[in-house]
Amino acid sequence: MKVNSLILENFRKFKKSNFEFSQSFNVITGKNGSGKTSILESIYILSTGKSFVTNHISNCITFGEEYSLISARFEENNHEEKMDFLLSHEKREIKYDGRKISRFSEVIGHFPVLVLNYTLLELVTGGPEKRRDFLNHTLIFTNPGYYKLLLRYYSLLDRRNYILRSDKHDKEVLMVLSEELVSIGSPIRQQRGALINDIQSLIDGVFFKISGEKSDIRIVYKPSPLEKLESLEVQEEERQKKKTLYGVHLDDIDVFFDGKDAREYSSIGEAYSLAFALRFVERELIKRKKGGIPVMLLDDFFVDLDEEKRENILKLVSGDQVFITTLSLSNLPSELVNYARVIVL
Repeated sequence: MKVNSLILENFRKFKKSNFEFSQSFNVITGKNGSGKTSILESIYILSTGKSFVTNHISNCITFGEEYSLISARFEENNHEEKMDFLLSHEKREIKYDGRKISRFSEVIGHFPVLVLNYTLLELVTGGPEKRRDFLNHTLIFTNPGYYKLLLRYYSLLDRRNYILRSDKHDKEVLMVLSEELVSIGSPIRQQRGALINDIQSLIDGVFFKISGEKSDIRIVYKPSPLEKLESLEVQEEERQKKKTLYGVHLDDIDVFFDGKDAREYSSIGEAYSLAFALRFVERELIKRKKGGIPVMLLDDFFVDLDEEKRENILKLVSGDQVFITTLSLSNLPSELVNYARVIVL
């Protein structure tokens, strides 16, 4: 699926703006604060219902306005579809191909988008939540039903934590919720474990395509022991600490680079290349399992790459629809600028 056009109304700095896009490379250039990243952010919101810039999506509404509208036309298999995302401070309304959608979960996973920006390094060097987000994002776009499992799990987790924080502890309800969490968490853990195997089978080859270097990369899944939630001894400890201490919401992965823990011992350059490799493995898995190539959002990251890695990455995405933001066209290879659609803000 590719984005043909976009309308932004009361979105960030855009009062009302229309954009037409190429199905290959789109370069968005302008000064800091001109709205380059906001265009990418709006596309990402249509894909996931979330922003990669802020945790509070209502911050996207232009200051002083009551609502924001993102409207886009997509093309898939020579058929054009339209999606409207109306956001106010009180609610969200979504229309997909003219049909009103009551919940974003009905469309999430349909339109895959990948973001590559300055935060990519955190996938290797950051906290466990960054790597869990990576696993979840990949599975949402490759495994039908995963997102609903995840929503159900976190709903149960919220209820369980509420009981643990309350003064009155209902032991029977706590045990029922624990059993349900184990039941829902088990298939989540299974799907994550299978994903790790898929990543492992591809990571060395993708890393070589990006860096030009042969390396031994190992990805190790570290699931939190889910079954401990049913232990009465653990539940007593959780009552004292007032939170759920085990479960898939605490899973992590370790990345080893040539036998060393990449988080602790890799250089910034190595960690950056590893993070790129993980993101491009995700792209390959979505392509294989979904049958379509994700839209690639490259937010002003070319300045941090040497010329060889730039060329290698551009080769990898040569058949994709790509959006690149940059302060100056001089930061990009001239041959790319010559055939890309250039949008100046």
